[in-house]
Amino acid sequence: MEEPLEIERWKRISVLGSGAFGIVTLWQHTISDDYIAIKKCKFQTSGHLSERQRERWENEVNIMQTLNCPNIVSFRPLPKHLEAIMLKYNPTKLPLLSMEYCKKGNLRHVLNQPKNSTGLQESDVRIVLADVTKAVSYLHQHKITHRDIKPENIVLQECGGRPGEVIYKLIDLGYAKELNDSVVSFVGTLHYLAPEIMQTENYGCTVDYWSLGIVAFEIICGVLPFLPQYTPVERFQYIVNKKPEHICIYQRYSGSVAYSSELKENHISTCLKQNVESWLRHVLQFDPLVRGTLFPDNTNVFDNLLNILDKKIVIVFSVYTLEFYSYEINESVLISTLKDWLARDTKVQKDDQILLSNLEILDVRDDKYVVDLLPEDDSNLFVFKKGAFTNRETPKFPKYVTVMFQNPTAPYKWRELRLMYAKSLFFLSQQHKLLTSLVTAFNLYICYTNCLTAKLKTSMKQLHKTVTTAATKIDCYCNLHSGSNKCDMDRSDTYKRNLSQFQQLLADFEKCVTTTNKLLSKVDILSRRQVILEQVLPKVTPLIKACDISNEVARATDLIGRGGNNEKDCTPIEMVKIVSNAFKIKDKLLNNKYFESYAMATSVAIRDINILQTWMDGFHKRVAEISKAIDDNQKEHYNILLVSAKRKQVNLVGAYSNHFVRLDTDVVIRENQDLRCQFEDTIGRMLVDYKKICDEIQPFKMF
Repeated sequence: MEEPLEIERWKRISVLGSGAFGIVTLWQHTISDDYIAIKKCKFQTSGHLSERQRERWENEVNIMQTLNCPNIVSFRPLPKHLEAIMLKYNPTKLPLLSMEYCKKGNLRHVLNQPKNSTGLQESDVRIVLADVTKAVSYLHQHKITHRDIKPENIVLQECGGRPGEVIYKLIDLGYAKELNDSVVSFVGTLHYLAPEIMQTENYGCTVDYWSLGIVAFEIICGVLPFLPQYTPVERFQYIVNKKPEHICIYQRYSGSVAYSSELKENHISTCLKQNVESWLRHVLQFDPLVRGTLFPDNTNVFDNLLNILDKKIVIVFSVYTLEFYSYEINESVLISTLKDWLARDTKVQKDDQILLSNLEILDVRDDKYVVDLLPEDDSNLFVFKKGAFTNRETPKFPKYVTVMFQNPTAPYKWRELRLMYAKSLFFLSQQHKLLTSLVTAFNLYICYTNCLTAKLKTSMKQLHKTVTTAATKIDCYCNLHSGSNKCDMDRSDTYKRNLSQFQQLLADFEKCVTTTNKLLSKVDILSRRQVILEQVLPKVTPLIKACDISNEVARATDLIGRGGNNEKDCTPIEMVKIVSNAFKIKDKLLNNKYFESYAMATSVAIRDINILQTWMDGFHKRVAEISKAIDDNQKEHYNILLVSAKRKQVNLVGAYSNHFVRLDTDVVIRENQDLRCQFEDTIGRMLVDYKKICDEIQPFKMF
């Protein structure tokens, strides 16, 4: 007897799912727009259920009411009037299980999307694995084994404030599952069951480790790890023979079967890939006892994976090699260390690297921390080679894509064709990622050049200010002492040394002025070169904008989404055209002589500006040192004059008061005249030198 489609203000919307003997329906409140999912036994009599199955059903309902984990679908009390009427249409008398409704479907729907045929993006992989791991870990902490972890039992719920605005939850705890259920109950499930479930009824919680590993592999690669096209019996025989390090068994294009210990063709970084591979080798051990052991760091399966997912990874795009490099970092890793790693992997020496970030337009200092330069959107860092832009690359086509191009009119069954299409889509996605990063890097390169030029001009102005200030000091120094001095200065070695030092400083300063004028000329040349580059840029910009293969990626995705018929042979000619067109677009940019010349000219400009900036910084310090030396010399000169004046005054007073010395007026006048002539001669030579300096710094008026 069918239950009514509407009970008071609750309306049955749809059937969400149906299992071996359970069915889940969705109900909506017509006024509040509230939703609730209700699971009940689908049989019309209780005779179809064993006593053990009844106990497990009731146990599932009881446990669901006690669980409290954000990554497990939550129990929701059923409204009394709705429950009362629904129980009337429940001949088995088993309790109803009411739960929250997760509106965004399940993980299987996500994986079935054509764009995910070669796996999810790294950001999504991290979220899914973390959420599901936390759910299974919570169950195990409460001595509960799920036994049926699969994409169909992982649902998506809206959750604001999280990446993607979604949270993943585990459903269908599987308490009513038994090995003697009908084969139908395991359709879509056998791929995820641990080997020991096939062999015996005695198994433990490590069956969930295996299932979690299978799900992890599938969301990363888009395919199941162990010969999904084979029958369960055939597949099991290969799994039995796999070595402990193997995490994948696949069929080559030739038809032979191969074992692998790594994740192939995925969208995650190399650093994360290597860590997950190590974890998978543990959880996909055939022996459940080995599978259940702790990791070398004494962590269990769940904590080890969560630690992996929690690691901070920096991704660097090398413009010169057109490759991505990833590294595990922490708060203490310096840019200097990152450059050492890049030098090892890219073969571009540390001193030849320019490392840029969207947060740091100018080349970042080696003493900065890497974490401080990572944008919040996890976009890449970019490393360039000084004096160069990109190195010509020869793309490596995947085997299936190569076969497809060798004979584009050959007929294939849909299963084979879909595999070719998936490989082609992955290849296109990687090329799209590369080109997008290259365009971003190029635009960042232009900004970097502009910033370097602006910094160089600012440094030149600051240098001019320093030179002008020093010249003003010299002017004041000379003017203060150009008149006659009434004091009879001692002609001591100290005074002579002071004057000699000042003359040497004046000569050094004159050289600085000459060098500054040469620098001004070089800065002017580089500035004019930059103006030319800016004028040419609008001619290069259309080439950059046209280098977009997103349409080709969309067409390839759509081609997979159309599906096919295994009964009818088809050719891959359409996909061949899509891939060919994508490479034509790419070649229009990378093989364009205009773009290549512009990029090279920009690289040379950056190199020259950096060289001049480095030299100017050192020279500016030298000018500042000379300016300070002039200040010190002036202070010493004043002190010498002051001491001399005081000593003379004391001597005169003593002579007159004690009548020990009778000064001859004519002698005093003659000595003062001689000393004045010497002093005026020195001041005169200083003024001549100063006039030369003033004439040479006239070009600075343009600042």
